[in-house]
Amino acid sequence: MAVWARTSDPHLMYKLSTQLPEACRPISFLRCKSSRYETYTIVLKSITHIGRRNYLNRSCRIDFSLGCTQLQSRALSSDGNHNNYTTSKRMHPKPDQSKSYKETKRPNYERWEVRDCQSVDALLQTTIDKFNVSPPSTIAAVWSYFPTLLRNNHSNTAQQEDVSEKEHKIAYLIHQTLRKLDVFRPKELATIISSLAKILQAVQHQASYKQKSASHQAFGNILLDDNSNPNPQIFDPLAQESQSTIHKFDARCLSNLAHAHASLLYNPKLQNGYLFDSVAQAALPQISHYNSQGVANTLWSFAKLGVCHSQLFQQMGDFVIFSGLLDSFKPRELSITLWSFATVKEEHKVLFQKAGDAVFTTIDLNEFQPQELSNIVWAYANMGLVHPKLFDAIGDHISTLSNLNSFAPQALSITVRSFASSGHCHPALFRKVAQEIVMKRGDLHSFASQALANTVWAYATLNEPYTELFERVAHAIIDQGRLKKLNPQEMSITIWSFATAGMEHNTLFQMVGDEIASRGDLREFGPQNLANIVWAFATATVIHRDMFQTIGDSIVKSDGTMRAFKPLELANTLWAYATLDIHHAELFNRVGNFIVDQGSLEQFEPSHISIIAWSFAKASQSHPKLFASIATAISQRDNLNSFKPQELVNVIWTYASMAEANADVFKSIGDEILSRDLSSFTAQNLSNAVWAYATAQIDHPDLFHKVASAIIESDRLQSFTSQAISNTLWAYAKAQVYHPGLYKIAGDMLMETDNLNSFSPQELSNLLKAFAAANELRPAIFVKFADTIVGGKKLESFTPHGISTIGWCFAVADVNVPSLFNERFIEVIAQNELTFPKEGLAQLHQWHLWQAKEQTGIGLPNELKIRCQQVFTEGEVTISSFQSDVLKELLCIGLNPIEEYLTDSGYRLDALVEINNDKVGIEVDGPNHFIGRKPSGSTVLKRRQVSSLEKMVLVSVPYFDWYEFGCDRDKKQQYLCSLLRLDAGSL
Repeated sequence: MAVWARTSDPHLMYKLSTQLPEACRPISFLRCKSSRYETYTIVLKSITHIGRRNYLNRSCRIDFSLGCTQLQSRALSSDGNHNNYTTSKRMHPKPDQSKSYKETKRPNYERWEVRDCQSVDALLQTTIDKFNVSPPSTIAAVWSYFPTLLRNNHSNTAQQEDVSEKEHKIAYLIHQTLRKLDVFRPKELATIISSLAKILQAVQHQASYKQKSASHQAFGNILLDDNSNPNPQIFDPLAQESQSTIHKFDARCLSNLAHAHASLLYNPKLQNGYLFDSVAQAALPQISHYNSQGVANTLWSFAKLGVCHSQLFQQMGDFVIFSGLLDSFKPRELSITLWSFATVKEEHKVLFQKAGDAVFTTIDLNEFQPQELSNIVWAYANMGLVHPKLFDAIGDHISTLSNLNSFAPQALSITVRSFASSGHCHPALFRKVAQEIVMKRGDLHSFASQALANTVWAYATLNEPYTELFERVAHAIIDQGRLKKLNPQEMSITIWSFATAGMEHNTLFQMVGDEIASRGDLREFGPQNLANIVWAFATATVIHRDMFQTIGDSIVKSDGTMRAFKPLELANTLWAYATLDIHHAELFNRVGNFIVDQGSLEQFEPSHISIIAWSFAKASQSHPKLFASIATAISQRDNLNSFKPQELVNVIWTYASMAEANADVFKSIGDEILSRDLSSFTAQNLSNAVWAYATAQIDHPDLFHKVASAIIESDRLQSFTSQAISNTLWAYAKAQVYHPGLYKIAGDMLMETDNLNSFSPQELSNLLKAFAAANELRPAIFVKFADTIVGGKKLESFTPHGISTIGWCFAVADVNVPSLFNERFIEVIAQNELTFPKEGLAQLHQWHLWQAKEQTGIGLPNELKIRCQQVFTEGEVTISSFQSDVLKELLCIGLNPIEEYLTDSGYRLDALVEINNDKVGIEVDGPNHFIGRKPSGSTVLKRRQVSSLEKMVLVSVPYFDWYEFGCDRDKKQQYLCSLLRLDAGSL
């Protein structure tokens, strides 16, 4: 058999003819021309195999790996006839797949010791000179030795000509290697790819390879493309060859192949799909052949590239557990394995449980490197898995070390963040890390901004507020000019952490606010970061109006931005604006419209609904459609079990504050509160609940009685703030719900308090109004209030309405305190004469009547007195059906009542009759005249003042008596006769 080869390169043809072994020298050397190119042809002697190298296989294809542009072969039979064979389109045909590499013989080559070369230049030149006589194993060894030489090459005086010359040599060597890929065994192929990855790691060790030696620059120029990514012209053919022969890779080769590409961050898409898909499919049948290092490296490779092959991860996890391989894992391998599962979010609870058990029971933690420990706790935290014993063991180990010098800043940061993410508090660990950072890490230059942000986040989350640590971080950001370099997430996390930990640092907040306001375009921040930032400022009560305006404008500019917000982020953003009382009507309107346009609030959790509603009310931003949507969402729920007490109360507080008295909402929430154990409600919750019903004028007496009973039975009033006490009692008075026990314990507590100076003027006037309106008139309480107003609270600190309320309440209680009601009181009234509301002027009229009756010599100036009486008598006259019914029956018993009789003192009586020449006033007292069935304070004052000033008897017809008679007119008439002491038999 004989063959011939054709090439257009005469030098290559000559090299081919001279370098072949003697037994394979050409028998002829021909030159021919064609219209396209010149070719040179040689005809070889009959030969099939020489040595280990397969020059001629059964299909008569020649594989010289010498760059032939066209290759054909022809067999000569014994009779001289030519049998034509069509060669493969592949430039370098693959060896016979029917035989293994071990069965295929290779030609004898000149073996030489790669490590005799002491420099990159020497290795390059030697390899080029001996490439064609070097076996594949030696070529693979050459590539594996380059990383070592590069690491030992410290020269940085690269000349351009040196770089260019080396580039040519490296390119030639790579070119030649790629041309003979099909003769490399899987191990050799994996070695070459791994070596190239290591070369690139050496090149990229510094920020720019141009700062390195000529060798580093040359390798970088060849192996990297214009975007500093692995050059696909080099790495794709390697990957393609690997994919084509992947079925012949054993476990170790597969592991090395995956690890190399992961190191390059390169997962090329090839003819048969992505490389790592092929690696996974090839690895699955061989999992039982993997050792601990192979498992760890393979999983790390997939995780590093973000490739989650669930079947591979699960089967490798099962194999580690059930084969007993876990016992042979080294610390680094165990750390990498757990990290890999967590990175791709592939859950394997049994593996994590067993691995955690192994760490704290059988492995000496001193064998772990700091990064390995941090990676382990990070893996558990990232997967949301809890292993308290493991975390305790690691925390104890780190906190008892003599020093943490071996911990890199990132390891320290990841460790504390992972503990915080897992909710695992370990004070000793956090104390140790804080001391290390504050006392030994100087100005924190070695900490990346992300590490600083994660560190303070951890301490804030677990409520471990080490003030000096936070101060040091703030100074590092401010003094080192890091603020402008912080990315949005780092800025957001940092400022959130300071706010959550309660760390005041106005300078840092102001600088962050200035920086954000100056940027204008905030699209890079994203919804979560924007929401966290405004929330942090509101929590820290730092007002930066320019920043809030910029953020609000940024949100409303684009509908896309609004749609990107999650419900919680919307809620927190509105909450921040409302809490700091920063007006941005367009923001609230757009958010309200956006929520309404959703059509359903199913994606909004109770906390989101509660916060959003509260924010609109706090900011005084009306949005009827939004409130209607919220009402619909609440009324359509089967139950409100998912609402926390605070959330229930916030909703009704909102509707009351915004005068949205939606009966369905109040009934649903009121019934829900009734069904609950009120021990879960805070004092503020209870106070706000009754305040809301009273303000909205929604009757729910059962709710009021249950709240009062809960306060009394658990003696909870001591936990109420001054505002909560005043609002609660005011609500009971306003809602006309009488609960004597509540007023008694409230009065007792007020009397036992050393002084009432902790109460604001508004709270004091509300308390007075509550006691007076409820007709709970303990003189000692009023005297104590008077002493507080005179001794601690100046009258000038009260609003005009508060001043008139004070006068009215003491008139109701009929408790005159000269130290309060004197010329000074009149002076304060005169100073506010033009600012009193109508209700206040009416109250002053009643106070003046009381003072006149008491003959104290203190009264209103004449002009103001006339004005007050005029307002008092101007009230709109309405006659109820109850009043008409009583008047009709009065006529029937022979009386001639005068309706709506106006007395000299300014009071109007429902009716006035004459009996035995004596005037008798009749008051038709409906529900509004009572607290329960006890006359209200205003009713008591009217009865007392009319009787004393008008010198007449005043008779009350209470509604609860009258309604008992139903339609029985006889009983009604007999009842009136009894009240008026008339003889019923004469009717």
